[in-house]
Amino acid sequence: MYNYCNSTDTVKSGVTWTKKQLKNVELDMPIFIDIEDSSIKNLGKTKLTNIAKTFCENLKSEFDVGVYANLDWFKNYLNIEDLQKYKIWLAQWSDKHTADFTVNLWQYSSKGKVNGISGNVDLNKCLVCEPIEDNKNQMTGQTVEYEKGKVYETLVDLKVRKGAGTNYSQKKYSELTEDGKKNAYKQELAVLKKGTKVTCKSVTKKKNGDIWLKIPSGYIAGYYQGKVYVN
Repeated sequence: MYNYCNSTDTVKSGVTWTKKQLKNVELDMPIFIDIEDSSIKNLGKTKLTNIAKTFCENLKSEFDVGVYANLDWFKNYLNIEDLQKYKIWLAQWSDKHTADFTVNLWQYSSKGKVNGISGNVDLNKCLVCEPIEDNKNQMTGQTVEYEKGKVYETLVDLKVRKGAGTNYSQKKYSELTEDGKKNAYKQELAVLKKGTKVTCKSVTKKKNGDIWLKIPSGYIAGYYQGKVYVN
């Protein structure tokens, strides 16, 4: 959502609009607020950061959320320390980004070429996404069937979500079951450790072939984008 809102009150109307557009839409990526318009630069870091936080906080119970901006904005117009609990999508058109904070998505070019599209397009890389793409121990090129009541094992560290899909927000560590807490990292957001034994309470199969498992603590990706994460 490209933002022109100049207060936390007006951005709430943007949240209402966003929810309306996303009704009955299944998403594979987070919802971002694009906050870099010159008309609101003079609001100052605190107000601009609060606008971004208000957007994310009012959507995070239903979706994975984040903030998009260029490096100048993240460094000079926003308090990045207050936004790191959300996804960060950085626009910096260069061979490598120079941000000294965690970047989940990096927009590295505005001059990409894609067959079927006339003119230039933006190009992006997923650097820290769900699931973990560069884990060498994950199984690839396989499909797997899951059954309710059976016990499985996580092959990588896995986020625990509030619903079956990456469009659902991540649970907090405090929201896990006691057994879940024993097998998760002690941090704000819930991530089960590789090798955790999980009991499948139900199975959700997506139209794109992804499979999500409901476990006592929430939902985890079992089979996602052609790769097996729970076996």
